[in-house]
Amino acid sequence: MITIRRALPRDAQTLAALSATTYAQTFNYYPPEDLEHYLSTTYTTENYLTYLADPSTAIWLAEGTDAGTPLGYVMAGPACLPRPDCSDQDGELKRLYVLADQQGSGLGTRLLETALEWLEREHPYRSLWLGSGLKTTAPSASTSATALRALVTTTSRSVPLKTTSSFSEETPDRFHIKSPASLTGKPGCAVLV
Repeated sequence: MITIRRALPRDAQTLAALSATTYAQTFNYYPPEDLEHYLSTTYTTENYLTYLADPSTAIWLAEGTDAGTPLGYVMAGPACLPRPDCSDQDGELKRLYVLADQQGSGLGTRLLETALEWLEREHPYRSLWLGSGLKTTAPSASTSATALRALVTTTSRSVPLKTTSSFSEETPDRFHIKSPASLTGKPGCAVLV
C-alpha cells in the first residue's frame, strides 16, 4: 500500500536523497562529474527546507506504508521561470519524480492529480506551466500531449497549460486544458487540445 502525504520540514533530507536518486536514474547518460555536481548543488536538504517553508509551494511525498519507504514526490506552486511570458499569476508543476521501479504503477498519476487539485483549490492560476528537463522537439511535444491527455483527467475550469524545457531557448509548445463536455460526454473531463 502507498500513501501520499504533504511533506514536512523533517522530510527535507529524504526529499533531497529521493531527488538525487530519481534524477540520476533518469539522466544516467550525463558525465558522472557533471551529474554529481548538479545533484550536490541542486538537491540539498537546505533547498528543500526553503521550499517547505514557503506557504505558496507544496510538496507531497509518496511512501510505502510497510516501512515508510519514499517512492516519489511532486512539488507545485507559483511559476518562477525566467521567461517573458511567465507571470506570478501562473502556476507551475515544478517537479514530479518517481523511482524507476514505481514507474508505470499509477503513482505518478496519483501525485499529479494531488498537485493539480491543490493548485486549483488553493491557488487558481490563470495558466499552469509544466517544465521538462528535456529539449522540446516535435516528437517530444506530441508525447507530452499524449501523456497529459492520459494523466490530467479533471478540472473545474479552463486552464491554459504551457510546457517548457530547461534546456531549450525555443518558444515552448503550448497546450490548453479545457472541459469540452461535447467531446468527452463527461462534464469536467480535461482534454488537451
